[in-house]
Amino acid sequence: MFKLFRKRREGSVSVIEEKPCIHHWIYETPSGPTSVGICLNCGTSHVAANSLPAQMDSFHFLSSSAKAKIRKANKKKYKNH
Repeated sequence: MFKLFRKRREGSVSVIEEKPCIHHWIYETPSGPTSVGICLNCGTSHVAANSLPAQMDSFHFLSSSAKAKIRKANKKKYKNH
């Protein structure tokens, strides 16, 4: 894991603290199935998919209350058949 380092003084001793990087990714313009991103803080590179897998649909991105309403409506719909 990449780390950020900060040097501080404690009396006459220099102390170096290690902290995990909180990445700030900047990605290249999509042109294919993946794009490369670079962290502005530590310079690490990362490859990310440019699209969601086919099995993902918009239902996964709804709020809990919206999902509950859809489930309730579907339950009524299939109960009447």
